[in-house]
Amino acid sequence: MPHYLKKGNIPDKRHIRHLHKGKLCYEEHISREGFSDIYSNVYHLHPPTRVKKVGEFNALHLAKSKETVHRHHHLETYKLETWGDFVYGRQYLAYNNEVKLATAQPQSADFFFRNGQADELLFVHEGQGVLESNFGNLEFVEGDYIVIPRGVIYRMQFATDKNRLLVVESTGPINTPKRYRNKHGQLLEYAPFSERDFRTPEFIAAKDEQGAFEIHVRLQHGTQIYELAHHPFDIVGWDGYY
Repeated sequence: MPHYLKKGNIPDKRHIRHLHKGKLCYEEHISREGFSDIYSNVYHLHPPTRVKKVGEFNALHLAKSKETVHRHHHLETYKLETWGDFVYGRQYLAYNNEVKLATAQPQSADFFFRNGQADELLFVHEGQGVLESNFGNLEFVEGDYIVIPRGVIYRMQFATDKNRLLVVESTGPINTPKRYRNKHGQLLEYAPFSERDFRTPEFIAAKDEQGAFEIHVRLQHGTQIYELAHHPFDIVGWDGYY
């Protein structure tokens, strides 16, 4: 069940002139399916479409198994080599047209990331830290499931040296199963989790910083790097269900 949230400085009505400390803000509509799905309206200090420089494209090569016999596999992920960050350190285990499964043992990274192709579910098997996003900060610890809808800009900062994630990239929306919801969308009493288990990002003040900020955007066949002239977390307020 999506929940309506309102954070920071927003206008009384949508699509009207909005000022923050005397400065005109730029409204952005964020959703999975444009105007046809749940969404949030966010208000920036700088145009979110402004790009300073287009960088390189890093191709993602996923090879199909050459085995023609369908059999069981035991994937001993503990034996995989530790390397990389929360994006490029992902070691993919299985995939099809709807989902990619990966494991990672990452460290913190300075760049920002946005998956434009899939919703992400990160299970924190080991480690703790803060997920910083354009919607706010979310602290995480071992045992947490972090759901990141597509289009959200984020990066992970770890407070621990040993970290391990299970990563699910889903081309379809990640929602609570319909069988666990009543007709109004509320979770039923026999569901394995309830609304009390959900936490949302803590809103942070807009970062009005100029410079060079790298954002890596996941596309269908790889990751495109862009450089912004302003910090991507320049949102003064937002509201909606996304």
